[in-house]
Amino acid sequence: REEELQQAAADAANRAELLRQEAVSREQALRPTPADDEKWATPPGDAAPQRPAAILTVGDSCTYATVQAAVNASASGDTIRVQGKTFTGANATININAKSLTISGGWNSTCTAQGSTRTVMDATGRGDSVFEIYGGAGPLTTIIDFFELRGGENDVDAGGGLEIDNQNTVTLRRTYVTENDSNVGGGVHMSTDAALNLEDDSFVYLNNALAGDGGGVYC
Repeated sequence: REEELQQAAADAANRAELLRQEAVSREQALRPTPADDEKWATPPGDAAPQRPAAILTVGDSCTYATVQAAVNASASGDTIRVQGKTFTGANATININAKSLTISGGWNSTCTAQGSTRTVMDATGRGDSVFEIYGGAGPLTTIIDFFELRGGENDVDAGGGLEIDNQNTVTLRRTYVTENDSNVGGGVHMSTDAALNLEDDSFVYLNNALAGDGGGVYC
């Protein structure tokens, strides 16, 4: 019992420190100091440089319990670190609307070190895509690293594992899209002007188009 209490206290302290770090990074991104203003000053005629982004964390002893909660709290350009474990049910379906994000899987339970266990999003039984990435007036980019997307099922917009709408580019790194079903685009459904990059041993395999085209990818 004493060990459990000590572990709970350690987890609470770690969560508090992660919240503090996230607050600091968010403050730097949104309210730079005068020194930062000088550093990031834009010379006449030059494009505005990108200010520092925040790092959000998802896991047992991290800031957020679900990826969607971190996505909702994020700003475009942020990075989300996710514990290397399996998320199921409602916690396995993610909507990203009009944001450019990097979502990095495989982190330990405190989100302080990346290990060898891939993050699995298993949406079996939800009747929804695992990732839906949409919205935005201009080009947006999403990077999904060290994940497995499985169990996604047909929804009104198609795409069992991954749905990519107009003006969005998705890059999969060390990520598997497998065992997803949809009427069209079992693994991935891409709308006009969407783009998909597969890097670092990423695979789309064993997906199924139930009634139309694109068992693996519909483009």
